[in-house]
Amino acid sequence: MKIKKAHIVAFLMLTSAGGGAGAVWQFHLSDALADLDEHLGRQSALETKILYLQDTFEGKKPEYIIGEWAKANDPWNSAKNERKGYFRLAQDIPEPVEYPDGERIPRFFYEREYPRREQEMFDMLAKNKCLLQMPAPYFNAPNISTLPSNPNEKEVVEWLTSFNRGAYTVKFLAEAGAVEIIDIYSWNERTNGMGSLTRQTTGLEFTISMRNLAAFLEKLRIAKEYYKVEAIFLSNLALRNPNPNVSVQMLLTTAVYNMREPEVTPAKSGSSGFGGGGRNAPVDEEDEGTWWSNFKRNVLYL
Repeated sequence: MKIKKAHIVAFLMLTSAGGGAGAVWQFHLSDALADLDEHLGRQSALETKILYLQDTFEGKKPEYIIGEWAKANDPWNSAKNERKGYFRLAQDIPEPVEYPDGERIPRFFYEREYPRREQEMFDMLAKNKCLLQMPAPYFNAPNISTLPSNPNEKEVVEWLTSFNRGAYTVKFLAEAGAVEIIDIYSWNERTNGMGSLTRQTTGLEFTISMRNLAAFLEKLRIAKEYYKVEAIFLSNLALRNPNPNVSVQMLLTTAVYNMREPEVTPAKSGSSGFGGGGRNAPVDEEDEGTWWSNFKRNVLYL
């Protein structure tokens, strides 16, 4: 049998096609099929785990279980909670003013409240023999002569709250022994990225004796609340006096810890807990220890 040229060409083409197919299989399809088998195995394992979680933790909200796990395993939570009493405002700082029910005209309410609160501040200053050199109106709150004709409830509450906080700072300095209060300026509150700590810095300018200033700084140092003197500048014009009145400019920061507890409410009707599909069983306090132990042992491997 005579081999023709066409036969040789056809053979070479078939051999090349087979080699190309083998190369594609070796360098691409085999790896792709191996990845597919791996992903299918993962899918099967995840489906098995989801079914297990649904059967074991049905009706339990994920936020609650995560919160329980964090509280049991994160030592920083305990440390922060222990410090929450330190990062707080003093107990006697005035709360925000509440607008009274049934008060129809905000201006009338302000005209009653502002003079009374202002007079209380002046009486306190006279009792402590302290002069207030700040010009009226005080603490971004208009007095009666500068009061707008038709303020709304929100404005009235903000003004009175601002005045109360400013009057508290005046009392704070006067009771510390300040003989003259020249200026008080507060910056806006600052909250860290996690929302757990809110700080506010206040600028203070006042005159006080050196002995009372030392006692005031010591009071801030040992206070149960957080106080930080960011900066202080003293001016003493009576160098020969052993206890002179000094002019003080100070930046004082306070801080409040905003504690956020994990939500502990059971899943509501229509909710399915982990992964969907579970029955809406309430959180049973009697079996809480059991399922939590199962969760740590079988899911978190603790």
